[in-house]
Amino acid sequence: FSVGDQIEIIEELDENWWMGRNLSTGNQGVFPSNHVSIPEESSPTESQRNEAERLEEERAERKRVERERAEKERLENERKEKERLERERAKQVELERERAKQEELERERQAEENRKQEQLEKERMQNQLPTDSKMTYMIAQYDFDASEENDLGFVTGDTIEFIEDLDGDWYRGRIGSREGIFPASYVLPAESPEVESNKEVSESQSKSGEQYIAAFDYESEEPGDLTFSTGEVITVTEKIDKDWWRGEIGNREGIFPAAFVESQDNF
Repeated sequence: FSVGDQIEIIEELDENWWMGRNLSTGNQGVFPSNHVSIPEESSPTESQRNEAERLEEERAERKRVERERAEKERLENERKEKERLERERAKQVELERERAKQEELERERQAEENRKQEQLEKERMQNQLPTDSKMTYMIAQYDFDASEENDLGFVTGDTIEFIEDLDGDWYRGRIGSREGIFPASYVLPAESPEVESNKEVSESQSKSGEQYIAAFDYESEEPGDLTFSTGEVITVTEKIDKDWWRGEIGNREGIFPAAFVESQDNF
């Protein structure tokens, strides 16, 4: 602008810079506030009043449009955020549903596997049961310690006379003069292929009361062992397996290595 031009002040940006319009040229822009002075108040002309009203309306319209734009932008952002959260929730629900479905399938699979195993075990045990009315002999596959008064304890390889099947899980049997119950899973029928290798031992176990001569000294500190000296006569009461027998000397009884004795027939 030039000296004397009338400037309409649109906005005071700060104390040093204002925005205005040159009423002579119509140009609009910012200018240093110390380059103008405010004339003494005088009654504005009609055209001035009209121009001031128009400018005020324009400012109000710009503010209204800006407010509407800002409000629309805010609402749009809220809508997008809401949609994003809903998608996240739906995705999480779907993941939870899928995880629950997989867990249920796994439970069903495990239950079916357990049922199959139980059925196979039941069939296996049924196949082991005697099929005739004669007494059947069974071979111990594991050691079983008698913890109850009516239990029949035995060691691996013992031959057990089968008496009855109590419930599929427990049998009643006899070893010599001892009788009691024991787990069915600890034994197999003597005629099963799994115990064919023990057949000779099973047959020899039925022989008792044979007398053998100690060929070597046998010393042991283990409870239940029968110690002896060379030449002592041992009465064999049970041939547990091919390596260990049970016998007695006088009122002493216990187990000993079969390799330490010889039949009286060899002397």
